[in-house]
Amino acid sequence: MMKNLALLGLLMTMHSIVWSQNSSNSLARPMEFDGFVSDDIAAEYFNGGDLSRLTYTTGKTWKVVCSQKSTPVLQEPKVSSELSELQPSIDFREQAIVTKVKKDWLQIKTRNSENEPIGWVHSSNFLLSPYALKTSGGVGRKALVVPNLENQSNTETELTRTQLYSHPNLGYNDVLNGRRAGLFRVLYVYKETSNCMLLGVTPTIEEGSAGSVLLGWMPKQYLTEWNRRVAYGPVYGEFEEVDVGTEIPFFQSKELLGQYESSCTELDAAFKLTVPQDPLIPLVPAFPDVGESMRREIENKQRELLTIVGASTSPKTGIPIINIQKNLRALKDKLGNVNLLFIVDATASMGRYFPEIAKSISEINEWSTDWGGEVEMRVGFGFYRDYPDGPDECWNQLGNEIVSYDPDMAQTIRGIPCKSKGTNRPEAVYQGIIKNLESWNPDPNESNIVILIGDEGNHRLDPKFNAQQVSIELERINASLFAFQATAFLTESSMRFQSDVLLWMDALKMQNEDDGIKTTLERIEPGVIGFDFEENKSFINTRRAKLITQASQVGAKTNPSLLAQKLKTDIETWIDQTQGEIDRLDNLINGTGIVVDEVERENFIQLLIQLGYTRAKAIAFIDRGGDIAIRRFASVENCEGKKWMTPYVFMTLREYNNISEAFDQLIAGGTQETKKKALKNMCVSLIQAQVGKHPDQYKPYLQKTMGEIWIEFFQVDFNIPSMKDVSVAGITALPDADFDNAYESLLTAHMLWKDLVMSDHEWRIARASNAEFYWVPATYFPGFEN
Repeated sequence: MMKNLALLGLLMTMHSIVWSQNSSNSLARPMEFDGFVSDDIAAEYFNGGDLSRLTYTTGKTWKVVCSQKSTPVLQEPKVSSELSELQPSIDFREQAIVTKVKKDWLQIKTRNSENEPIGWVHSSNFLLSPYALKTSGGVGRKALVVPNLENQSNTETELTRTQLYSHPNLGYNDVLNGRRAGLFRVLYVYKETSNCMLLGVTPTIEEGSAGSVLLGWMPKQYLTEWNRRVAYGPVYGEFEEVDVGTEIPFFQSKELLGQYESSCTELDAAFKLTVPQDPLIPLVPAFPDVGESMRREIENKQRELLTIVGASTSPKTGIPIINIQKNLRALKDKLGNVNLLFIVDATASMGRYFPEIAKSISEINEWSTDWGGEVEMRVGFGFYRDYPDGPDECWNQLGNEIVSYDPDMAQTIRGIPCKSKGTNRPEAVYQGIIKNLESWNPDPNESNIVILIGDEGNHRLDPKFNAQQVSIELERINASLFAFQATAFLTESSMRFQSDVLLWMDALKMQNEDDGIKTTLERIEPGVIGFDFEENKSFINTRRAKLITQASQVGAKTNPSLLAQKLKTDIETWIDQTQGEIDRLDNLINGTGIVVDEVERENFIQLLIQLGYTRAKAIAFIDRGGDIAIRRFASVENCEGKKWMTPYVFMTLREYNNISEAFDQLIAGGTQETKKKALKNMCVSLIQAQVGKHPDQYKPYLQKTMGEIWIEFFQVDFNIPSMKDVSVAGITALPDADFDNAYESLLTAHMLWKDLVMSDHEWRIARASNAEFYWVPATYFPGFEN
């Protein structure tokens, strides 16, 4: 801790607007923010030591951020000051300006204090700089949100393991309601106590951004520190030196890995990772490199990596969190995009049924507006008439878009006339269904529910449209089908309505079966035939279907309220089941899921026992749900020297753009001197992507060689010989021949960088509202060697 805190000399001057025009009583920023005091004074200062030892000559205002909620502001700089109910306080994430210092106390003013000091606060209650804590190399310290086996204690909070708090006491009163860190996110560490860390989403708090940067405090036992942003995964595609399907062993100790490397014999591995055809890492946290001791030894092929096992991951199958995320997004999309697609017979024969049917349709549509939260329903309304009404115009709709329902739509539907030009009722059912669906063109990934209402089937053979084409169209949009027959006669036409609907239902049933959803077609009650499901676990593409017809008296009306009742009941059941599945998957993602498979459960128990847990403690951990990070050892090469693992670099889109811009400047360089300067700027940009853009952050690296920097940042050798042993500061002094060699190598690297399709490498799990994150294979970085 002291080693990291002593690096406050690397903090930058904050360029910001003072809250008041008159800043005469604002204390200048302490000079160690500009790197001009010794490390021991900086360390003492940060730990709440005697701040009066510092000098203030920079002329910059010093802003601090409160690191815990409801911090009392005292009238005197001493703990014995009495508190009252009217005592002013400063809250978590609130910013203040320091106006005076007395030992380890700060006098402050705030945005609302009208430029006057409001009192004294102990410095330990503040973030004294706008930066996250640093590693020994000046890189912002980071934590992966997943429990670390080494940090587990005998006691656990009853709340979810990703819960955030407003105070390091981590009490129930400190819970930040509705705020969780998000499993597998990589967050910056701004402050640390013996049992918790204060986390933020970026390494710097820019002016006024404390509220969006700082997330809250989390118990250390639910975090795993991971500072270098490099992870390893299996090689794939063009990078393969071993066959697809080759198993990469991970061992419990460095000694076992060493035995494997020296003997090349199969040993008892903790688990094995399979070499895939396609990239595995970019969507998941995979295997972060946490082996500090191995980093500077380029000949050492061993890596100390994190493996993550538990409720949402499996050491046998890799990291199926990808599938969980995809399923979760698909389910939420299904609930958020429910399309009720009415296709109604508006021929003359429907005239006596239509008012009641229109009323039932309005009831369904009004019901569709009652849902909140994840559920959003939209409506499409189309109708068809007879062939004599026009060879290509015997269908129509209320607009060609699926829209949210409004009361005006009900009036419009009630006003649709039921009419026919012919007298033999030749309904254009097939054309009406196909043309309406083609016009709406609903997304197959949304929840499309086709509601067919009519009395007769298609009366004659149609050279353009047939029942099979309707079936294909329903399958194309992944539709559920609810069919309501207004009446039933013992006529060919009336029975064709039923037989066609049953044909389409059977095709949807087969679609379900192909997706592994066991479906049966059952007589539910007189006049109602529909689907029943056995152990329905899909929820995503489950098609539902019902046929509602007249079963008691030939020619009698079928009760339209049955349509509303059956449709609403089925959809409500589906919504409840889907929401339950969303909650279950959310729990897995947020670290609260529980391993329920008995075999997996016992395997996980045995794994924890092998790692030193008692059986009781292992069971208690599993019953709390979630995952755990465990250190494992693997080699980037097999025992025959063939590469089978490759590094990835975790970076933001902004960092990618900075490097791209630096490449462009390098290529655009004119004279030799201009190109040398551009090359130096590009190297500086690569450093800034790791440590920050302020001079106090990247300047210490200017005296290091490119070889040293590449080993420290990416754990790979730098393969441009003419630059490997040259410091960044010395690039502009390179002899022309050495520079030409380096420049040609970087032109090649530039072409490779241009081929990088960043969207293919997005890490959706770590996505934040103000940032996007990516796994970039290290092979794309200039100078990559191994």
